[in-house]
Amino acid sequence: LDSVFEASLGRASLLNFALPIYESASHLLAYSSCCRDAVSGRLAPVLRELVASQEPWTSNTSESSLFWKCSEWIFWGSSGGNPFSGLRGIMWDTTLRLRDYRLYGISEALTLKFALMPHCIIKSLEHGYKVLLDHSQFFDPYAHCVQTQLSYAIDHTLLSGNPGRAREIYEAALGATVQGAPLLHWTSIHATAIGHVPSVAQWPWWQMHPEIQPFVEFLEEHFDVLAAEHKFAMQVPQYDSDNFPSTSRGLVWRGVDIWQPGQGGYNHTACDVMPRTCEALKVLAWQPEDDSVTRKQSYSIVAPGERMGGHSGQHLRI
Repeated sequence: LDSVFEASLGRASLLNFALPIYESASHLLAYSSCCRDAVSGRLAPVLRELVASQEPWTSNTSESSLFWKCSEWIFWGSSGGNPFSGLRGIMWDTTLRLRDYRLYGISEALTLKFALMPHCIIKSLEHGYKVLLDHSQFFDPYAHCVQTQLSYAIDHTLLSGNPGRAREIYEAALGATVQGAPLLHWTSIHATAIGHVPSVAQWPWWQMHPEIQPFVEFLEEHFDVLAAEHKFAMQVPQYDSDNFPSTSRGLVWRGVDIWQPGQGGYNHTACDVMPRTCEALKVLAWQPEDDSVTRKQSYSIVAPGERMGGHSGQHLRI
């Protein structure tokens, strides 16, 4: 595994081959008797020690312990295509099921440990290499493992009331390098999106950006129509399902999409109950074939007294 990792750092063209090899090998290693003996009974005490300690959280950039190497696949891995079957997935799923966001403050201690180990680093390097060959790959930010997972970790520690730990994650992320080059290019703890675009993240007063201002003016101009019809969104069948079940469940966060490019453009069911809203939106003249990024015209609806789960909104969303 160490040889595969080192080879992938030396030649970018090997990254496409290194990742499946590394994942398969680490999977087999995780189930070996050697690793079972190294990890068995130790994971819970290690996690308790991490959370209880008043010392700063640290990453595993130079960790060579058999315990951490053997735990790598157990943390990231998933079986049968179920993203919640690995340890991180189980922790994420448990937090959502119990609707106790304080648990995020526990799981993210491990995220920082594992996000800067070879498995996640190789995934991020492969993503960067693909972007160089095909710029459209940039719009798959989830493939940038290090950035995505540490972005979530910062969001989750803030949500769980641990701003100090969020700052530690941010500082560790900025200090992570591969062959002297930084893995991340964040410039502020307040600009750590999973699809980070530095020039966008640093723009002050974003509503005055020349590409954004027309949408702000549209919302202001059509406020009366939107205000008069927004309540009808609850009559659309989509309202009766979770808007984003990977972060919020139990109908705490619902949503209704008005723009559905995959179905040819506008959601006819929504437009039937909000005709003036759709008529106004069509002035924007969006076309499905123009959707190089995930654009939305929708309502997000959160139950009174509740809040949506912590999440990192994708880039180029308003």
